Amino acid sequence: MKRVLFISLIALLITAPRYSFSQKILQDWTKHLKAVPDGSQFSARTGIDDKGDPYWCSNTQNDLTGKFEVHLVKYDSSGVLQWSNHYEGAGGLTMTDFQTLGDGASYVYGIDYGAGTGSSQAGFVQKHDAQGNLLWSFTFDPVFDQAEFPDQFYVSPVNGDLLLTATVMAPQYSLVVARYTEDGQMVWQTSFPGYEAGDIIMDANDQIHLLTTYHWGSG
Repeated sequence: MKRVLFISLIALLITAPRYSFSQKILQDWTKHLKAVPDGSQFSARTGIDDKGDPYWCSNTQNDLTGKFEVHLVKYDSSGVLQWSNHYEGAGGLTMTDFQTLGDGASYVYGIDYGAGTGSSQAGFVQKHDAQGNLLWSFTFDPVFDQAEFPDQFYVSPVNGDLLLTATVMAPQYSLVVARYTEDGQMVWQTSFPGYEAGDIIMDANDQIHLLTTYHWGSG
C-alpha cells in the first residue's frame, strides 16, 4: 500500500501574555495541500512575509510518472489561496531548503536529478517574487563528474547574498560552500575536504558560521 503523507499549514494565535504559564492557543485556520498533478507529499517548509502572508513549499512525487516535484503556494493572512505553482526540472526536483524574504520574494534550494555535468544529480536555486513569478534559476554543480547533495542556504543580513552548502561524497566527503549575489551571480566557491554539510548562519558582520561533521580518515 502506498503511504501518503498529507501536510497541513496551520495559523496559530497566542492570546495570553508572553510569560504566562496558562497560554491559550487558538487556531485561526488550517489548509491541506493537494498536489496537482496528484502525488505523495513529504518534507515541507514555510515562510511569512512582512504582511503576514504565509508561503508554503512542499516536495511531492507524481503518482503517474514517479517524478519528484516541488510545489510552491501562497495564502493571505486569512487563509485565502493567492497562487500555486509546481516545478519538475530536467529530471525531477526535491527541495532541501526554503526561505521567504520580507517583501515576499522566496528562494528554493534543492536537488535537480537531471541537471548534473557528468552525473545525473546537481543542485538548483530558484528565486520567485511575491506574485509567484520565477525570476531566475541556476544549476549548482560545483564538482565535475560527481553528484552533489545540496543541504542549506543562508541569506546575508548585510547585502542579501546567498550562501549555499552542499556535500560531495566521492571520491571523499567534501563540504562545498559558495556565495552568490541576490541576482544569482557567483561571487566565490570553496571546499573543505573531509567535512559534511550541517548548519550555516551569518552574523551582522557578514561572518559565516558552519556546524559540520568531520569524517576521520576521509581526507
